[in-house]
Amino acid sequence: MRTVVVAGGGPSGSIAAKNLASSGINVYLVEKDFKRIKPCGGGIPSRAFEEFNLPVSATYREVKTISVISPKGLRVDIPLEGSSLLMVERGVFDRNLRDMAEKAGAHLIEAEITSVEEKGRSLNITIIEDGKEKTLKADFLIAADGVNSRVVSALNLAHLPCLYTMMEEIEVSSLTIGTASNICCEFWFGSSHAPGLYSWVFPKKEHISIGTGSTDGQALKGLIENFKRRRELNETGNGKVYRIPLKRRESLVYGNVLFVGDAAGLVMPLSYEGIYYAMKSGQMAAEAIIAGRPIMYEKTWKRKYAKRFYLMQRLKEHFLKNDENAEHLVELHRRKDIQKASMRLWLGKDLGTSGLLSYIGFFRRFLH
Repeated sequence: MRTVVVAGGGPSGSIAAKNLASSGINVYLVEKDFKRIKPCGGGIPSRAFEEFNLPVSATYREVKTISVISPKGLRVDIPLEGSSLLMVERGVFDRNLRDMAEKAGAHLIEAEITSVEEKGRSLNITIIEDGKEKTLKADFLIAADGVNSRVVSALNLAHLPCLYTMMEEIEVSSLTIGTASNICCEFWFGSSHAPGLYSWVFPKKEHISIGTGSTDGQALKGLIENFKRRRELNETGNGKVYRIPLKRRESLVYGNVLFVGDAAGLVMPLSYEGIYYAMKSGQMAAEAIIAGRPIMYEKTWKRKYAKRFYLMQRLKEHFLKNDENAEHLVELHRRKDIQKASMRLWLGKDLGTSGLLSYIGFFRRFLH
């Protein structure tokens, strides 16, 4: 029986472990800290829950409108027709996914990976569990352990360039986040608080998540204060800093090691959506191992998503270059046809060539 070690118990690792275990493969899911809750905006398209057959927790909040606000204050409300966003609590969401993997037969181990050594066609993976060193022998290793990947360090690979983000969770009244009929996710553009990015306000069940980002980690505290003043938020929450990869790893497969999720840099440019693509990468990596062709994972990923990621990177480089261009981005989204095309790609995960081409058509003159 083949054995696979999955490093990391987040969405990408848990989906990979579940699929592998369901196919009869011996799977060890190794996570350093099962109590850790990753700082995250936590927005997931409802379609993803259907696609991956995921449970919906009562702690999640459903959002059916997003609002984009330009640097000058133009606000465009976009209804999510035929779909919605579920704002999840990452502790609950990640635990649910790990439970699914365990029920499928994966062995969950709370431990830290310290080294990875090739032994012929297999791998010796050293872990520290309860202070004791152990070795797991595996045919494949899936690195799903995020931007600070221990697998990357163990293999002496370069870590990816990252964006620094700061998030606060603030307990607020319904007046601040809206009533049940008008709750929305807000995306605010402006170089005073989000240079080259956006700031956000996402509603959760008992609080709101606000945040912003920068390539300069030292600037975060000032930027989030600037944003709170603009958004007229006087409350203060505990600030949490985390990093988001800015580019995809040059190769997703290194021999018997497959990189998924943030460890692979699979975060969508411009929108910075990561959870859905993390789960898709975990699924694809598992399918390639099950088929006995690990390189198939990278080929499948490129075929399905390379053009989309390239397009969004080009749009990001143009529209988030300065406030004038960001203003134009929001103005364009007053058009219903652009709203629908954007939502097809973002929420509907429209992978068809026609959907991508229609979106490119709207923005073609900005891509040259």
